[in-house]
Amino acid sequence: MTTAVETIAKGTIEHVKSLLSQRIGDRMELWFPGNEVWEIESQTLTITFDNEFLSDCVRSFCVQDLRAVVKESLGVDARIAVRFDATRTLPLVAKPAPAETRLPTPKSELVSPEQSSRSPDFLTFPTGSGATPQELSIPVMRPRSQTGESVYRGGEPAIASSSWTENRNGMRVDHWAEFIDGVSNRMAKTAAEMVLERPGNLTPLLFHGPCGVGKTHLLRAISEQLRSRHQLRRVIYLTAEQFTIDFTDSARGSGFASFRKKYRDVDAMLIDDVQFFTGKGATLIELRNTVDNLIRSQKQVIFTSDRSLGELAGIGNELHARLAGGMVCAMDPLDEACRVQLLTRLTAKYRLTISERTIETLVRLSSGDARLLHGLAFRILTAQRSQGRQLEESEIIDSCQELLRASQPVVRITDIEKAVCDIFGLDPKSLQAKSKVKTISQPRMLAMFLARKYTRAAYSEIGQYFGNRQHSTVISAQKKVEDWLETNESLDHNRGSISVREMLRSLEATLQVG
Repeated sequence: MTTAVETIAKGTIEHVKSLLSQRIGDRMELWFPGNEVWEIESQTLTITFDNEFLSDCVRSFCVQDLRAVVKESLGVDARIAVRFDATRTLPLVAKPAPAETRLPTPKSELVSPEQSSRSPDFLTFPTGSGATPQELSIPVMRPRSQTGESVYRGGEPAIASSSWTENRNGMRVDHWAEFIDGVSNRMAKTAAEMVLERPGNLTPLLFHGPCGVGKTHLLRAISEQLRSRHQLRRVIYLTAEQFTIDFTDSARGSGFASFRKKYRDVDAMLIDDVQFFTGKGATLIELRNTVDNLIRSQKQVIFTSDRSLGELAGIGNELHARLAGGMVCAMDPLDEACRVQLLTRLTAKYRLTISERTIETLVRLSSGDARLLHGLAFRILTAQRSQGRQLEESEIIDSCQELLRASQPVVRITDIEKAVCDIFGLDPKSLQAKSKVKTISQPRMLAMFLARKYTRAAYSEIGQYFGNRQHSTVISAQKKVEDWLETNESLDHNRGSISVREMLRSLEATLQVG
C-alpha cells in the first residue's frame, strides 16, 4: 500500500523530472531512460543508474541543471548524488530522515485541513495518515504562483555533515585532505588545527600572503571541517566582495535587520580577500560591529588577505586593532618540497607518466604559485594528447617554457625603488638622494639588497643608481640586511614598526618574486 510519504515524494520527483526535461530538452530521454532510481532523503536527491556510462554523463554534465531544478521545485539548495550500481532495482521511495537531520518547519507553516480547504496554495495530507511536515524527509512545498515565484516557506536548510564539498562538475573535493603543508605554511596549518580543536577560542584569525599560496583553499577546508567535525550548521563562507554587495543591497532594499541576522546569528564567519574592504567606510563599520558581536559570543571569525596586517591600514584602526588582537599567520610562496608534492599529485590525477627528475626540474624552474603548477599539468596533458604519445623530458620542458618564463617576471631596479618607496611612504627618487637620515638610509639598504638578489646588476651599477655610491656601500648594505634578518630586526615606517622579514616578504609579493 502506498504511504503518504511515498505519494508526496513521487509527486515531487515527477515535478523535478518535468522541470529538468524542459531545461535540457532531448538529452532527458538520452540520459534518463526510465530505469534509474530516484530517491529523496533529507536534503539529498540520489539518482542510481545500472549503466556506468550514463551515470558518468549525468555526473559530468547535468549536476548543475539538477541542482537548479531541485531548488526551483523545493525552494532550497540540495545535494545531488549520482551513483552507479548494476544490481540496484529498487522502487521509488522516500526514506524518513534521522531526527537530527530532519528539515525544521516553522509553526506558522503547519496548516490545518480547514486552512487547506480555504487556500489552494497549501499542500494537503491524506486524512488519517498522521503525516505532518516534521515527519517527512522532504520539505513542505507549495505550488508555484502564477507569476512564477516560488511560494515555498520551509525552515532553515539542513547542512550536510560531510567533510567534503562538490566542485562545479559534481565531484567530491575534500579540501582539508588535499591541503599540502610545508615550511611555507606550517604556522597557518597549525592555527587551522587549533581552530578545529576548539572553534571560537582562536578568533579572529587572519591568513595573509601573495596569490597562489593556498589561502582560499585552507579557508574552504576549515569551513568544511567546522560542519563535519563539530556539526556547526551556520557556517558562512564568502568573499569580501559578496559581503559588500549584500550590505549595499540591504541599504537600498529591505533594510539591515535581515542582513544583521544573517551574519551575526552564525557559528562561524569566514571572509576571503579582506583587502577588498579598503576605503569602504560604511561597510567597514558594519563589518567591525559584526566582528565585535561574534567575538563577544565566542564565535569563530577568519579572514584572508593578499597583504600583511601592517599594509591593511585602509580597513580602519578599529578593525585593524581587532585583527592584531587575534592570530595573524603568514603564508609564503610554496617551498620546493610542497611544489614537488603538489605536481606529483597532479600528474597522478591526470595519469601523466613523468619521471621524478622531470618533476624536480619543473619545480626548480617554477615559482611558488600553486596555480602555475596546475597550469603546467594541463599544458603537459594537452601536449601529450596532441602528440599521441608519452613525451621525453626535454619535450615536456619545452612545452612548459612559455608558462615558466611568465612565472618569473623581469625585475628592474626602478621596480624595486618604486615598491620600497610605496611601502615606506617616501617620495619617488628619494632613495637616490644624498641624505643619510635613518628614514631614508634603511629603505635604501633594503632596496640595494633586493636589487642584488633579483637583478643581474653588479654592485657598481646598483651603487651608481642609488646616488652614485661606491660598490663597497652596496656590499655593506647587503650584509646589514642579512644581519637584520638573522636577528629579526624591526624597522619604522609610516604605519608603525614592522619586522624586516615581514617587510621583505611584502616587497617580494609586490614584485612577484621569491
